[in-house]
Amino acid sequence: MVKKEEKNLISYTWKQFECEICKKPYPYVFKSNGTAYRLVDVDIPIDKNFLLLESLTFEKNSSRMVHLIMPDNEKHVFKLGRGHESDVRVSDISVSRCHALVKYNQDNGRFYLEDNLSKFGTLVLAKSSIDLEPEMTKAVQIGRSVISFTVKPYIPQQTQAPLQ
Repeated sequence: MVKKEEKNLISYTWKQFECEICKKPYPYVFKSNGTAYRLVDVDIPIDKNFLLLESLTFEKNSSRMVHLIMPDNEKHVFKLGRGHESDVRVSDISVSRCHALVKYNQDNGRFYLEDNLSKFGTLVLAKSSIDLEPEMTKAVQIGRSVISFTVKPYIPQQTQAPLQ
């Protein structure tokens, strides 16, 4: 395993673990009898907010990557892309040089992902429910199909008084 460490970002890279019989890659975290186990030990901070990004690759014989983003007062915006100036580098030709930004809001303690006008857009694998707010547009990709929708607030129809 290779560990690249900076002040606000730690990246771990290792050869992908896979089943010797079916060659299917093992997940980074798995559960057994109600206990969660990690295949690779990542030092997760307990005294500050962090975001853990895991690479999802479906290519055979590729390596796995985990990035631990730890914002502070000086750095709370992180660049994702294939360019050398990116904080989190992604080696994929469909990824722009500065593809997206991960921003940490210190007021509410939440992370936000913002597309940087990339050519192919930024996709997020949703594993749980997503909050929908009125007038906010969301796009969902299923296979190669993309469905875009906007939540509109309900406004009851008002009946008009007859003209006199």
